[in-house]
Amino acid sequence: MATLSSWLHHRIFDSCKVTAEGLALYRIATASFVLLFGGPGFNPYFAFAPFATLPDAMYLPPPGVMQLIPGFPSEVFFQTLQVMIVLAWVAILFGYQTRIASPLATVLMLVGFGYTYSVGKINHNILFVLLPFVMGLSNWGAAFSIDAKRGRVSPDTASWPIPLMMLLTGFAMFTAGFPKILGGWLDPVTQAARSRFVKGFFVNDRTDLLAEAALTVQSDVLWELLDIATVAFEIGFLFALVSPWSTRLFAAGAVFFHTGVMLIMNIAFPTNFIVYAAVLPWSRMAEPVHTWVSRLRPFSTARYVSAAGIVAIFFTIVGSPLLWLDFGLASDLQPVDILVVVLGLLTVLALVILKMWNRSVRLGHELYRPLKPNVESSSQQ
Repeated sequence: MATLSSWLHHRIFDSCKVTAEGLALYRIATASFVLLFGGPGFNPYFAFAPFATLPDAMYLPPPGVMQLIPGFPSEVFFQTLQVMIVLAWVAILFGYQTRIASPLATVLMLVGFGYTYSVGKINHNILFVLLPFVMGLSNWGAAFSIDAKRGRVSPDTASWPIPLMMLLTGFAMFTAGFPKILGGWLDPVTQAARSRFVKGFFVNDRTDLLAEAALTVQSDVLWELLDIATVAFEIGFLFALVSPWSTRLFAAGAVFFHTGVMLIMNIAFPTNFIVYAAVLPWSRMAEPVHTWVSRLRPFSTARYVSAAGIVAIFFTIVGSPLLWLDFGLASDLQPVDILVVVLGLLTVLALVILKMWNRSVRLGHELYRPLKPNVESSSQQ
């Protein structure tokens, strides 16, 4: 048993190595994602102030700490909460007091989304909520940050939080897939995915994108294959963690999976995409960024702090400009949801093409490499 535990620990946690610059680049990407696509305080799924107008009779918290709270607090509380969430993510973006801002962002979002869950709206975003806390353990503020510029952060980083985040993702996927098996999702007589799709189409007006085209598909075999593929993917994610290669493969598969779900069922999981992005080759992507940053004229810490203040004020008062987009959708999909899915899909395709290109270049070099003369045979002659 100890040998198996050591093997799993080595395969899952010791196989991931990310540089301080790579972690910093992921930190910046995550914070930018939250501020631009999440829109704290302005996105309907990320705004908590409207709860202040609801009667306490609608407050039905799930089991947990939220049951200790008697009802909805005042609007001032929610407005303050939203401002603090923005400030925490801006601090993460610029790397200011990152070790404090990262867990603080998780705690604040747990409070806000706790009220969301208390009115029956479950957004399945717990992985995204836990992300800053888990990644804060990696010391992702050790580079490209105000803390690093001030010399007030240790240069030592840890890569194991990324596999831990993937492990949490695997368990979350497993808890979604295993009940499907127990609930008869794989029963060949019925097609569960088709049932969910038809209900969403006619009851919830999820008729956008490819929904109408999917409604014309009458093949029971295709719908049953979709049921099997869904369960296999959700169950298999956890077991794929034994290899970095298979983990990246399933993370890429998750992007295609969510893309298909959005196109057909008009259901998006945008916050999951930045979680899957943890397995991207951030260290390699950070190399040109580090070279570019080193060539820039150094700025004072005061300028960085001033820039952080301007960004904080903008996203607190104005919000993300991406939320102004309107595609005229009939379903509850938002334009930012579609943008996130498209961006994630393009990222995966670009990485696949780049990987294939690099392999073809290496293969070409090996094929046309000049042969070295055999020194021994020539000396014998």
